[in-house]
Amino acid sequence: MVRTLLLLLIFVINLMAENGNLEDSNSIKNTQSDTNEQDSKIQNPQLHTDNIIIQSTKELKTELEEAQVKRFVEEGILDKEALEIHKNENKDDDLDEYSDKPLLKVAKNFYQSDNSEDVSLLENIYGHIGFFGKTNALNKNVGGGYGVFSSSVGLNYDFKDMVFVDIGIYGLTPISSGINAFKSGKSIPYAHFIVHNAYVKYVAEGFFDITLGRFKENRDWIRNYAQGMQLNVNYKWLQVWLDWLDEQAYANREYLSNFDVFKKTYNNEWLVAGGIGVNFFGVDILPYSYYLNNYFWSVGGKLGAKIDINNKWRSRTIVHYVFLQNLKYIKQDNNKSQLFFIEQMARYRNENISVMFGLGLSKIWGTNFELANLGNFTRFETYNHQGYGIIAPGGVDNGGNSSNMFYADTLSVYGFIGFRINDFSMMLLGRNSKGKDCSDFRICTNRNIEQHQYSLGARYKIIDGLYIGGTGAFMLENRVNKSFAKGYLEFQI
Repeated sequence: MVRTLLLLLIFVINLMAENGNLEDSNSIKNTQSDTNEQDSKIQNPQLHTDNIIIQSTKELKTELEEAQVKRFVEEGILDKEALEIHKNENKDDDLDEYSDKPLLKVAKNFYQSDNSEDVSLLENIYGHIGFFGKTNALNKNVGGGYGVFSSSVGLNYDFKDMVFVDIGIYGLTPISSGINAFKSGKSIPYAHFIVHNAYVKYVAEGFFDITLGRFKENRDWIRNYAQGMQLNVNYKWLQVWLDWLDEQAYANREYLSNFDVFKKTYNNEWLVAGGIGVNFFGVDILPYSYYLNNYFWSVGGKLGAKIDINNKWRSRTIVHYVFLQNLKYIKQDNNKSQLFFIEQMARYRNENISVMFGLGLSKIWGTNFELANLGNFTRFETYNHQGYGIIAPGGVDNGGNSSNMFYADTLSVYGFIGFRINDFSMMLLGRNSKGKDCSDFRICTNRNIEQHQYSLGARYKIIDGLYIGGTGAFMLENRVNKSFAKGYLEFQI
C-alpha cells in the first residue's frame, strides 16, 4: 500500500510539473490525496511484480526508488519517518541484507549532518572483512576442514542516475590447511585476489538498462560473478532480459576462483540466455532459455505468485519446469533431462518478529541437470542462503559433502522452518534426495544414492555491520556419515 501511494505521488508530481502547476510542497500533498482516491488502480509493473522480478536488476531498481524517495524527503514533501516506512514495507524477510553501512553512520554522527559532502564518498564504498571455517570432524569419512580470511572493497558511482560505474576487488587467504574441492578446479585454498566487479551500466529509467564487464549475476540458473553483457528491458507490463557471458568466477566467504570456470569446465565456450516476464492477475509468468555453445540448450519457465493475506501474513509459491538437451553426448540415450520444481512458503511478521516455513519438491528425469552447474536458486547452495540471511549448508559446490539434488532421476523433498527476533535468526532445514550415482555430474553408475541432510543455522548481528553465523548439518549418504559444520565472523563496510 505504501509503495502504491509513493508511486501515485511520483505520478502526480510529474503530471503537475508538465502542466506548470507545481507551486509548492503543500499543494503536492493535497493533490496526492485527491488523486489517490481517483487513480488507485494505477500501478507500475516494475514495483508490483517484484516477487519474481528479473532478479539481476532488483538491487538497482531498489536503489533508484529509494533515491527518488530521498529527494522527496530533502524537498520536504515526505518526512524521514515515511522513508523508513517505505524501506520496511519493501523488505522481504528471505533476503540477505547488509544495508547498515556503519562507517557512514559514524561519519554522519561526527559531522552531525546527513548531507555533508565530507561523507558522500562513504555512501559509494562497499566491502567486508571476515573469517570462515568448515570442519568435517563430525564424521570419519570426509576430510577437508579448512579456514580462510577474506576481504573485499569496492567503489560505485553514478552520473545523474543514468550511468553507473563499479570497481571491486575480492581477496582470500587460507589460515588453516585442508581440502576444499569445488568445480572450478581449485582443490586447496590459496592466497589470491580477483577483480570481481568491473562494469559500466547505463540506465534509461523506466525502459531499459545494459551492463558491460564483470558483475554479480543473479538469474535463476546463473549465479556468482559473470563476465559479459546483461540487458534488461521494461516496457509497461512486459519485461525482457538477455545475457551473453564468456566467463564466470566464484567469490564468496567460502571459496574464491579466477574468471576461468568456463575455460576449465566447458572448454572456454560462451553462453547466451534470455527470457520475458509478464504478470496476469497477480501471477508472474517468466519463460526462459539457456544455450551453452557445444554443450547444451534448455527451454523452460517459472510461475510465481505472492499473496499478502493481510499486513502480517504472506504466501509465496514458485514453480519451475525446464527441458534440457545435452549436445556433448548427443549420440547417447541419456542425453536429455527434465526438471520440475515447486516451493510453497508462508511468512508471518509482526513488528520485529518474523516466522517463515515451507515445503519444496524437485524431480529430475533423465540424465544430470547440467544447467544447475552454472548456478541455481535453491536454499542449499553456498552462494545463496536459507532465508533471513542465514548461511546455507551447501549444495552442488560443497566438496565431499555435496548434494545429489540435481543428479539423474533424482527426487528431492525438503522442508524448512525458521524465525527472526530483532537481530537474531535461526532456521531448520531438512532434505531427502534419492536417485542415481552421478557424482562427476556426467557419468552415472548403476548404484543409487540416497541422502538425508538436516541442518540448523543461525545468524546474529552483534553491532551495525558485524555479523556472526553458522550452520551444522547431520548428513547421511547411503548410511555413510558425512556430517559437517561451518561458521563465520564478518564485518560489512
